Amino acid sequence: MYLIIILFFFFNMVCFDWMQYQRNKNFIYYFEMIILILIAGCRYRLGGDTFTYMGWWEMYPTWGKIALDFHSEYNILWDLLTITSKTICKNFTLFQFIHTFFVNIVFFWFFKKYTPYIFSAVFCYTIGHFFYFNTEILREILSICFLMLATPALLKKNYIKYYILVVIALGFHSSAIIAIIIPFIIHFKKLDLRKTLIISLILLILSSVFLSVVADIISLLDNDLITEKFTYYTDSNYSIIGILYQLFLCFPVGLLIYLNQKKSQYNAFHNLICLLFMLNVLSLFFFDIAIRLTNYLIPFYIIFGVNIFIDYLKSTRNSFIIRHLIYGAVFCIFFNFGYFYFQVYDVRYKRPFYERYYPYTSVFTKDKTKHLERERYFFFRAVQNHKIKEEIE
Repeated sequence: MYLIIILFFFFNMVCFDWMQYQRNKNFIYYFEMIILILIAGCRYRLGGDTFTYMGWWEMYPTWGKIALDFHSEYNILWDLLTITSKTICKNFTLFQFIHTFFVNIVFFWFFKKYTPYIFSAVFCYTIGHFFYFNTEILREILSICFLMLATPALLKKNYIKYYILVVIALGFHSSAIIAIIIPFIIHFKKLDLRKTLIISLILLILSSVFLSVVADIISLLDNDLITEKFTYYTDSNYSIIGILYQLFLCFPVGLLIYLNQKKSQYNAFHNLICLLFMLNVLSLFFFDIAIRLTNYLIPFYIIFGVNIFIDYLKSTRNSFIIRHLIYGAVFCIFFNFGYFYFQVYDVRYKRPFYERYYPYTSVFTKDKTKHLERERYFFFRAVQNHKIKEEIE
């Protein structure tokens, strides 16, 4: 099923974005949106974090049965959304369908507003981030969506409207704090690749010093919980190969910055791509924090990337070197997608990441036997987190 959908999306990308075919363009575009909504909305126990959220769903009360002392470990707007949804319908399936419906409508609106190459943007989104955004980071993706909805106000410098939407984003996930500084970055003087590299290097050096000082302070506190949290968010444990791989991921981002500073056509999101480059470099020390923050820049990265790369590849005036550098960057991007899906995501489980999503199981069959290993692993992980109470047969 996945292969057929990917080929269908690729065919549409070639027809509409490269060959400029126009007939039924909007119909096909929104048909692709419906396909993605149905895949994520009708999934059954797909995605590692979905198991955890299903467990929490059972623990949430409805408005009629909520206690005064009720609290969860999540942000207030997520709590309100979950409680309200459960009050309307106690079935988690309806909640996940409404969730993915909202997420994908926002993404498709964003693509249509900011790129003429809408099918290329959808193809990159589907291959690279669709499953992660729709089945894993269910809270954070809502914050990302509100950042996208706030983008028109940001570009028009309507800061009141922008920060109202940012407050809503913070109500779903605290990582949306990055949105507070985005107006200062996006309206700052345009950075070039040389300045971006220098700032990244300075930040890397300051980060290493900062980590050393904070580690000494935490050791004096003698608090196991603080020590554990600090270690979790800062201990990347990169080998030489791991460091080279992270730098390898910086190549397509750096090339985009370089090409746009030559062309100076897509300036609106230029500095955000420079920020993405810096976060990729900082991930060498703060992997979990940096990677989480980069999630907010992915929609802009997709738009920026397809606009610049396709414009350059369509142009007949580009040099042989530039054209092949772009081919190399595209290879890096899709190689990273492949690495993401085929990497082993847990030392104990020793299974590739794609098994979180394959084989596909739907709410219409509710078949737990398609992938018993996946069921056992994520079920027992949820049990350890005290978030699920059912049994697997």
